[in-house]
Amino acid sequence: MKIEDLKVGQRIKFAASEYHLSLKGVVKEKYEQDGQIKAVIKVANYRIIIDNTYLIFTD
Repeated sequence: MKIEDLKVGQRIKFAASEYHLSLKGVVKEKYEQDGQIKAVIKVANYRIIIDNTYLIFTD
């Protein structure tokens, strides 16, 4: 799955690579920066910014 396919409010799992643990979160917002689409994911009390370099799975 890619960032472009995500919707605000959608629950996802994501990981930095296949060797890292995946985290569950909710998409809070999407934006474009320097021609690259990014998403803000809320995980517990944290907000994590991800891009298409992350592995993204539907929850």
